[in-house]
Amino acid sequence: MSHCQHRSVSPADPTGLRPSQDLPIRVTARVTLETTEVAAHSHAWPQIVFSDTGVVRVTTDAHAFVVPPQHAVWISKNVVHSAVMLQSARLFSVYIFLEARDDGKSSAMKEGDRCHVLAVTPLLLELVRRLSDKEQPFSNVNLYRAMCEVTLSELSEAAAVPLGVPMPRDHRLRSLCQTFIASPQQQLQLGDLARQSGASISTASRLFRQELGMTFGQWRQQALLARALTLAADKTPIGIIAEELGYATPSAFSAMVTKALGAPPRDFLFRR
Repeated sequence: MSHCQHRSVSPADPTGLRPSQDLPIRVTARVTLETTEVAAHSHAWPQIVFSDTGVVRVTTDAHAFVVPPQHAVWISKNVVHSAVMLQSARLFSVYIFLEARDDGKSSAMKEGDRCHVLAVTPLLLELVRRLSDKEQPFSNVNLYRAMCEVTLSELSEAAAVPLGVPMPRDHRLRSLCQTFIASPQQQLQLGDLARQSGASISTASRLFRQELGMTFGQWRQQALLARALTLAADKTPIGIIAEELGYATPSAFSAMVTKALGAPPRDFLFRR
């Protein structure tokens, strides 16, 4: 297991990165060491954050996202967020001028204040890499505009992925969720946690639906996936991950991941 010292760095200076009608996509790329955190900040424009080879954790007031390579977190404008690389890797931030595409097809761009995870296609990844070049493609305006158009099209069609752990505001439910996250186990039931948080099962169940729009079982699965991704980033074998999360066998854990994400753990959690 890794025990690297946690480092914090300042976010990129936003003054020279603001997207606009003329520059609808702006991209920064930084190589970060393991457990390097980009301090909490916000932007007046939406963005996506992802790594091409490493696992990144993005935290907002309402969500905690742990995403594998080639998956991005969509962060709506003015949402305060921080990002932590769980492996030494390259971190991309893609800043988007939302008005650049208003054709009614932009599913990722119609999420309002919701932050969520989306899949990064090989084409989108290559476009972001090219757009992160400080010299190119700005020397060729037509090429740059064409790349931006394709990037926005890819974003509008990007598939949503059910990763991310939403966190409630109600103090009773938040205490319950924090208790589970501290030691996530798939066999833990809502009644077990409700008794520890001082809320009845019926109250906790109602709050999950009211505040998070899901059942405890759905939330528990997302918390388990987030923990599994964190362990996978530390190169923990799949058998040990399954055991730590309370699954009787690795195959039972694998079945949960496959059902939730449409891919087995070795394709999803350990893809580089």
